[in-house]
Amino acid sequence: MPALVVPLRRIIRADLSSIVTPSSLLIGSILAESGVTARHSFDNLKRCIHISQAGKSDRHPLRLNSFELCVAGLAGMTLSPSIRIESLTTSARYAKGAVVIIDVFRAFTTAAIALSNGAAAIVMVDDVTSALILRERGVGKVCIGERRGLKPTGFEFGNSPHEIRNISFSGDIVIQTTSNGTKGIVAARGASCLYAASFVNAAATVRAIQKSGEQEVWLIAAGDGPVRAEEDEICALYLRALLQGRSPDHDTIRSAVGTLSPRLDGQTLSAEDFAACLEVDATPLAIQVEHTEGLLVARGVRAEGKS
Repeated sequence: MPALVVPLRRIIRADLSSIVTPSSLLIGSILAESGVTARHSFDNLKRCIHISQAGKSDRHPLRLNSFELCVAGLAGMTLSPSIRIESLTTSARYAKGAVVIIDVFRAFTTAAIALSNGAAAIVMVDDVTSALILRERGVGKVCIGERRGLKPTGFEFGNSPHEIRNISFSGDIVIQTTSNGTKGIVAARGASCLYAASFVNAAATVRAIQKSGEQEVWLIAAGDGPVRAEEDEICALYLRALLQGRSPDHDTIRSAVGTLSPRLDGQTLSAEDFAACLEVDATPLAIQVEHTEGLLVARGVRAEGKS
């Protein structure tokens, strides 16, 4: 169905008892000059619009002409959030609204699997020493993470989703620190809602954002230090597509990542971890991170609906 764009300047009111009559109009969307987008099919657009001209309000059927269209109460109207994609964890410092930190290889794939395998929560910190101190204090039982891709001394597990795939955490609190992903979580101080995402929980993350009602979304592709990471950038594009109502092909995503990422060398990332990280939408859990008693605590949340 073709979409027409019309100005939306002032909201007056709409009469729900009338039906828009001109059959020649096919209205797919109404775009506010402020940038807010409303999508609506013609079949469901059953309204009589009050149009203001020269200081008078008169009742007219909807027409596409020079009049300013003043629309309110559109039945079934859904507002698409403003979506911004940024790269590298340093961008998280400026993010606000619903903020998603994306780390596909491997931090938030590992985190999603830990929560799916029964972990009660994950405390995310930005350095190895803090993780070990928190475990010593009894805040958490298990430390997982990496530095330069390797498991830090004293940690129970590295940053490998394959390594923990069959591990039951049965109510344990996990402490996680990684070179990029958890640093982005720590940096996102301006977020009103904060999520950790990868391909395995992308659709779940979108459902959680939609449930939150946030109209500003920042997708932060964590990258690898100062370098953009292809898999995180592609995941950000996938998340945006889902937020905008599209359904990209999963095999195409896997092929793109497999073709573009330089980390698939058999050493930086094992074949098993690669396969685990590319199980698109495998878990129904979004990872929501909240400040709790001075700590950044991530929990798995379920949000019903379509994404």
